[in-house]
Amino acid sequence: MRFVDIAARSEGGAPDAELARVLGYEALAVEGLKRYECVGRVTLVPRHTFTLDTLSRVPRGNVLRVFRADSRARLKLTNRVVALAHAVEVGGELLGRLGRKDLRKLVNTIPHVIVRADEVYLRLTMAKSLEGLDRLLRAYEAGKIVLSIGSGNDYAARTGLKHGVVLAALLVTFGLSEAKALASVTSNPKELLRCAGYAVK
Repeated sequence: MRFVDIAARSEGGAPDAELARVLGYEALAVEGLKRYECVGRVTLVPRHTFTLDTLSRVPRGNVLRVFRADSRARLKLTNRVVALAHAVEVGGELLGRLGRKDLRKLVNTIPHVIVRADEVYLRLTMAKSLEGLDRLLRAYEAGKIVLSIGSGNDYAARTGLKHGVVLAALLVTFGLSEAKALASVTSNPKELLRCAGYAVK
């Protein structure tokens, strides 16, 4: 079984594809990457995250476009956002509090949701609520949304990188079934990359 990190970063230079391969990854969606690359056995896909404030700077073409919302006020899924985004990344305050209406927005507009493990770990260490994440996981288990989890970590700095099984296990600790958790780091992110124009086996 090989994994996809749908929320990778590489701020200190080129991603360490060999390290990613050792960790079991076949593809990384890398924030800020300029172009598609295949290094060894690892596919590197450009990812662009945007917010309501940066709608005018969203690139076209084969790039994974992710709308990020970190509060209920920022979760505005306008027609423009829906037309541009392949997925919504839910983070910040929304991991602690996600209302029923907020969830309904996701289900009815952009049902592919991304969460970042680094944000989940941060809220755990700070003893902050993760009720919003719990609501997302219940909706995912029920088949209402499709969920992917990524590390959110820097592959150039090698800091805090996690094996795909560790990411899946994190979701299992919140009550998600093992099959759904494994899909969140395998088939779900692969399907998302295909939507962005990249064929990942």
